[in-house]
Parts: sequence; C-alpha cells; structure tokens
Amino acid sequence: MAETDRDDTDHPRRTLGLVGHGQAEAAVVDAWNRGRMPHAWLICGPAGIGKATFAYRLARFLLAAGERPVAGQAAVPEPSLLFGAPEPAPEKPAAAASPRSLDVHPGSRVTALVAARGHPDCLAVERPWDEKKKRFKGEISVDQSRGIGTFLHRTASGGGWRVVIVDAVDEMNRNAANALLKALEEPPARAALLLVAHAPGRLLPTIKSRCRRLALSPLRGSEVEAVLAAKRPDASPADRAAAAAASGGSPGSAIALLDSDGLALRVSILALLARLPRLDGIAAQALADGLARNDAEDAWDSYRLVLADALREAARTAVAGAGPAAAPGKGEAAAACARLAALAQPARWLAAAARIERLFAQADGLNLDKKLVVMETLAVLRDTADGSAA
Repeated sequence: MAETDRDDTDHPRRTLGLVGHGQAEAAVVDAWNRGRMPHAWLICGPAGIGKATFAYRLARFLLAAGERPVAGQAAVPEPSLLFGAPEPAPEKPAAAASPRSLDVHPGSRVTALVAARGHPDCLAVERPWDEKKKRFKGEISVDQSRGIGTFLHRTASGGGWRVVIVDAVDEMNRNAANALLKALEEPPARAALLLVAHAPGRLLPTIKSRCRRLALSPLRGSEVEAVLAAKRPDASPADRAAAAAASGGSPGSAIALLDSDGLALRVSILALLARLPRLDGIAAQALADGLARNDAEDAWDSYRLVLADALREAARTAVAGAGPAAAPGKGEAAAACARLAALAQPARWLAAAARIERLFAQADGLNLDKKLVVMETLAVLRDTADGSAA
C-alpha cells in the first residue's frame, strides 16, 4: 500500500516492542518450535489493544526466519535477525536454537523494510485512505482482497515466507470476505495469513474454521500507562493515568483520548452522567452539537469510548455491591459510575450498553445524524436510571 501524507508514526508496523500478550506470544513460539505453524492466525480482541502490533511482530519473525543470501552474492554481515550478534561459525554443524520470543533485531533489514512498507514478501491489506475526505474508507474492497491470492502464489524473494496482514478482516465487505476465503482454502507452503479481528462474530464461519484463533485480552492499567509513557511522553502523568483509566485496557483508545482533547470531553460527559436520572437539556444539546460537526470524528470516537467505559464500570460496581460511598478519593469517573451503579441493577446497565452500541452501529452503517444519535443515547441512560429508581 502506498504511503499518504498523513502522520502514521504510531502505525503498528513501526512498533517493535509489545506490552502484554505474553501468553499469546508463547503460544505462537510453541507452535513454531514444534513445527506446527498454521497457515492462518485469527488474532482477536477489542480494538486498540495491540492486535495489529502483534501481527506485525509475528510477520517480522517469519520474514527474518526465512531470510536467505541471494545466489551468487556474498552474504553481508549484519546483526542477527533473531537472537542478537552473530556467533562465529562452529566447526561442526549445530542445530539452531529454538527461539523463546518473537523478537527481531531492531537494526535488521527485515525491520527496516517492514517499517517502510517495502518488504517484497509482506502484504498489508487495510482500509484505504480517502485523501479528499481525510479519513479511512469504510471497508476493505474486493479488489484488495483478490490481490491476496496472487501475492501468496508468487515466489518469495528470499526463498522464505510470504506474509499477509489483514487489518481488520471484519472490515471486509462480503465479496472481499469470499475472495479471502479462496486464499484460505488453497494456501501455499511457507505462507501465513495474519487476520486481525475486532469482532470475530461477524466473520463467515468458513473463514473462522480455517484459522487458528489467538485471543488477546485488554491490558492492565499499568500496562496502558507504560505504552503511553513511550508513545506520548509529553503528556502529563496525570493525563496519562486518566486516559489509561478510561481506555478499557486499550492503549489505542487511550492515545485517542490524549490526542483529541478527549479528557476534557470526558469531564463534560461525566458531569451529565452524575446528574442522572435528571438530564441537563442545555448541556446535552451543546454536547450533541459539538459531536455532530464534520471535523469532530476523533471526539465522536472518544464519546463512544467514555460511554462504554462508564457503563461497564457502573455494571461492575453494581455487581460488587459498592455504592456512592465507595467513590470519594477515586476521581470524578469513579464517583459518577458509583452513583449510576446505585440507580440500577447490573443487568439494566448491560442492556443499556448493548442498546447504545446498536445505535452507534446504526450510525456507522446508515450514516445517521450524529446529533440525534447522541440525544438518543443520553435518553437511554436517563430512562435506565429513572426506571430503576421508580
């Protein structure tokens, strides 16, 4: 895929380290060491937790493992692609050590080529960038998907692996998914499809059945803060902690909160939630007007994130039996969520969360008026809180 002039400094192909997901990495390394590397991995989990970063980490590992000197040319010494500085050649052939991680040397040729989108044996399939609208298009097209089969059946440049990363497979339209299925049904040797999925339940059963599933979990708050410290070192520790707390274990969501003034928006939303079941109509209208602007896409995403986090925390608090008394000293978010927890049973908050998520999905799929969607979501919260108090 060609580069655009958008800032993609945080793109997963440029991120070498991986915070968390140790069990998932151990599972992949074990499959490799036992000679049972599947041709397709379905890497699942919530958005923003590092699934694509994991996919690129695995891609570098496979590409580095398959590197071979070009015939007729002397090998150029460089840092070992997998295990540090090269050791002197032994007098007798020795078995290669079994890797213990997916680490690839940061100074290797593979690392540089993947970061620059220039590795001939690595194909990334993602939603294309719409230069006119300055946003990603809504789906992966069938033309993009058809190129996967052609790519996989080419001879690898170094005689090693060919790797396809689809980010995300649940963003393919039906025709694109059917084209992908053909590639999954007839995989060539030493080829790997790494399919990132935010919502694997939306996928064709025939796609899921041809992949080994690898479930990644949200990160702990301290892990999210560690990612933010590396990615957003200029943000204050307090802002990083607040973003991590509201992220639901997703570093990507936490970064979005920091980059889009989402923390200030979070304060406004929490102020509305703190007054439920009474809904401040003027404040609600002002919030809806702001989120409906054409240039407020990042704020819209932050609104969804904050609501989802608040409802999840309210349900969790209600299950634990904690009420408003548990809130002091834990910040505005904890106070608002504890108050919500006291107003309704966990099942009601979970039902409200599901209804609101459906509204957001309809807004995406049908291009609904965002102002009306915001007002409707707030009405759902009001009715949930008021109905339980009656």
